[in-house]
Amino acid sequence: MPVRIQRWIELQGFTSNPFEYWEADRETTLSGYFVQAEWFDALRGDTRQPRSAVLFAPRGHGKSSHRIQIARLCGGAASDPALIVPITEYDWLPPPGTERITEQHYVRYIAFRAALALRDRLQQHPATRMRFDAVPQKLLQLHAFLHLAALRDPWRLPELALNDADRAELARWLRLPHQPVPEPHLLLETMMHSYARATQSDILDDLVDLARFAGFASIYILVDRVDEDRLTEHDTNAVLERIHPLISNLHLLEHPGIACKFFLPDHLHDAMIARRISRIDERLPVYTLSWSDDDLAELLRRRLAFYSHPVGAISGVPAVTTFQDLCEPGSDADRRLVAAARGSPRRMIIIAARLIARHCARIDDANRLIGKETLDALLGQTIPALYLDSAGYLWMGGVRQHTRLPRLPRLVLEYLWQHRRRYVTRDELAATFYTRDQQPESIQRVITRLRALIEPDVKNSKHYIDFVEGLGYRLVNFEDEIA
Repeated sequence: MPVRIQRWIELQGFTSNPFEYWEADRETTLSGYFVQAEWFDALRGDTRQPRSAVLFAPRGHGKSSHRIQIARLCGGAASDPALIVPITEYDWLPPPGTERITEQHYVRYIAFRAALALRDRLQQHPATRMRFDAVPQKLLQLHAFLHLAALRDPWRLPELALNDADRAELARWLRLPHQPVPEPHLLLETMMHSYARATQSDILDDLVDLARFAGFASIYILVDRVDEDRLTEHDTNAVLERIHPLISNLHLLEHPGIACKFFLPDHLHDAMIARRISRIDERLPVYTLSWSDDDLAELLRRRLAFYSHPVGAISGVPAVTTFQDLCEPGSDADRRLVAAARGSPRRMIIIAARLIARHCARIDDANRLIGKETLDALLGQTIPALYLDSAGYLWMGGVRQHTRLPRLPRLVLEYLWQHRRRYVTRDELAATFYTRDQQPESIQRVITRLRALIEPDVKNSKHYIDFVEGLGYRLVNFEDEIA
């Protein structure tokens, strides 16, 4: 009977599975094994003098882990903390084809998210709440920002509670008749109307003032995951359309008290330079994240040590510091694992998790270490992984192939790539690419041609396109990002 992974992990000396998660947003202990690049402090910056910047890296190389570490260090600082405003989802933007994305969409959303963070601050810190209660103008501005971007769900927002004296003071401040004293909803509507007509600079000024009034030194806007939904995953132009209004908004990027930190896929760099978007490298400092084998080995060591029980109750020395500690002697496991990762921390973690899962599925003794046959099966892979980029270029093992595929095989490959998590039937492919009055080349023949184009030296290879009778065709041995 296979051994449970958790049981095997415990017997090797771990408090929990060090390879359970490979998505930074799910790793609550990330700071315990974060590897800091020499430029990290410059990217993080000084919250008292915030400056916008861009970090470029391929998928799976740690952009999100850097965003999370900056949020933790700057947002949780004991002195001069930054108010953290993450932008990692984009369903609030207008759908494609409905209206053009503008700077106003972003400024409005940033104001709303900043106001939500400030509201949380008030709820968690009674002293901050008392400070706002003592200055009703600040409280009114905060509620106006909350409601400005949440008109569809106003029931989710707290009511504005004001006494008669505060309402009269606000009426004078807003130049409203103060006999009778206006109700809170009228004061709020007036403030919202004022913001609807205000300039971006005025809105940002008030936002920074509110943050500082709440005890923050500045506002950090952290922009990530710009290409990780169905609209942008394989479309560079769609990503640029989405990001352009924000990363070109100098009113925001250079506004005193605000820093925008962008965590972008590396393939955008050249496209942004070509289009002179935001003048990166000129007005925005740029950092590039890459991992040497030594860097990955250090990350692996830190990760294993962090999750490991100490040897003895007093020494504090971790029981496990190398992957070789989990394998039979003479396996050279760490070097092979790092080499298989090809510069990607995420890939390294995923491969390690697969090694453990494969090992546990094939043993019945939970004390047994990972054997050479398991390492050879997963780390001895000589077939390069396939990747198809948004421009239709084929990559093999991280190297772009310079020959473009013929039209029909390319279209079929693109369709298989878009649906790479499932099998696609012959009928589905035929219905997609042929009309009834055509006499098409059979789908099977197109697949044969495609296989030959991908691997010209292997006859009808199934290394990349699998076929199961009754299910259809499916891509295998691919990777979701270029390392």
